[in-house]
Amino acid sequence: CCQFQQSSGQLTMAVVSTVADVYDAASAIGKDFELLIDRYGPDCVSGLMPKVIGVLEELESVTSQREDDARRLAELERCQERLDQERRARQSDRARHERELEQSEDLWRGEAKDLSDALARCQEENKRLLAAAASSASQKAELNDGTIAADRDGAARLQQMPDLQGMAKLKATIEAQRDEIRRLQRDLAQCQTDSEALQSQSDRLARANAEYRRRHSVSSRQAQRLLESQADLEARLAASDQALRLAAEAGTTAEGCADASPEPALMTQEQLMERLRQDGKLVIDKSDPNRPRFTLCELRDVLTERNELKVRLIEVEEELVAYKQASEKAAAAAAAASAATVAPEDAPVQGPINREPDEKLFPQDVGSRIGIKHFFQGLLDRVQN
Repeated sequence: CCQFQQSSGQLTMAVVSTVADVYDAASAIGKDFELLIDRYGPDCVSGLMPKVIGVLEELESVTSQREDDARRLAELERCQERLDQERRARQSDRARHERELEQSEDLWRGEAKDLSDALARCQEENKRLLAAAASSASQKAELNDGTIAADRDGAARLQQMPDLQGMAKLKATIEAQRDEIRRLQRDLAQCQTDSEALQSQSDRLARANAEYRRRHSVSSRQAQRLLESQADLEARLAASDQALRLAAEAGTTAEGCADASPEPALMTQEQLMERLRQDGKLVIDKSDPNRPRFTLCELRDVLTERNELKVRLIEVEEELVAYKQASEKAAAAAAAASAATVAPEDAPVQGPINREPDEKLFPQDVGSRIGIKHFFQGLLDRVQN
């Protein structure tokens, strides 16, 4: 791709590599078209301008595609470099693991060889001792020969002292490993015992919790019955107080009436029957504002409802306090978690993701692509008019 630049009144060739270069060329060509229109009129460029605009638009499209391809190529190169680094890291880890495995195998082979040699020496020593015992049994009669054989055996034992020392070291190592195994077995048994003890303690606590809940429900029912009994007693007490107060008021009223108008000594039969019908009954004055207006059952129901509402109010207040404490704890935990959480833009990406559009990845480039026709809009209007 190439572009035309104006330098000292002449058009020069330069390499076009970006869309901005195309826009610079379009701006320079537009200025040249303005000069031609001002000098020779719009008719001289009316046929040439659409072709130039089409060529510049094609050049803009090609350059934009080239920039997109370059960006994708750079991304692919970065991805390839990252994959190469990961591959090299895996290869180095694999080589290191293989070296460690080879070292472990060599060490194991050396230990196995040492143990095999020690076992062979022990077998040879055993055979030699058996042969010496057999020869000593057959040579009891020959003292001199026995003495010579004993000297030879002593010399052989002196020669085999290093082998015996190696066997002693190997035996000590085996005993130490056995002690370690016994200690680990004891620790494992102790851990199992502790686990069983914790399990039994958990079961015991669960049973105790169930028993406490049952007792709590029984206590709640007993408290409810006590509240009902209290309400009944209060209702009865209130009714008794009301009856006593009304009886006292009635007695006071009767005494006042007797003092004001003494009762005649003789009563008629109708008056006597009326008096008998009123005996044992409560006389209420309808004009008295403090007269009883509720029955005993109604008053008992009112007091029971009041006590239930009080109990419910206490329970609601306790639940409200518990909810407030729980919300405060949750808010504190959320604040701590938000402070310790990694920011979303810093969080690692899991798995492959779709490619973002170029408008989102390179908004500055999208904003800069204003179009070729923008440079020639005024000239097109002049030519058309």
